[in-house]
Amino acid sequence: MLSYLAGFFDGEGCVGIYRHMCKGKPYFELNLKVTQKDRTILNFFQMHYGGYVMYNKEQDVHIWTTDVPSAVQFLTDVSPYLIVKASQAKLALEFQAAKSARHKGDRTKIVVALEEAQSILMKQMKRVNGR
Repeated sequence: MLSYLAGFFDGEGCVGIYRHMCKGKPYFELNLKVTQKDRTILNFFQMHYGGYVMYNKEQDVHIWTTDVPSAVQFLTDVSPYLIVKASQAKLALEFQAAKSARHKGDRTKIVVALEEAQSILMKQMKRVNGR
């Protein structure tokens, strides 16, 4: 099953790190998406990894997306089977590990360095994704 999900995600999925502003400070977030016309396989992703499936009426597609803990679990599970998105998955897991470490400490020089590292990983993800 994991190899099937990995193959499907390799072809139809998207791994992204996005920057938002929250109370004047940058906030970086890991995001996974799979887009399909037929909702069936997306329901399978949702059943096994949580998240939600929404419908985009303008594009007439369904989109599965998930929260961070589920995204990390999914990427951890399928990483050994990924080919096309192996580098994105690796960056995403490194990004989330850095972000998790940041929340364990106080606002020190280490936290600032981690925030800078997150920004660098986000830029690397954009480059790997061809954006």
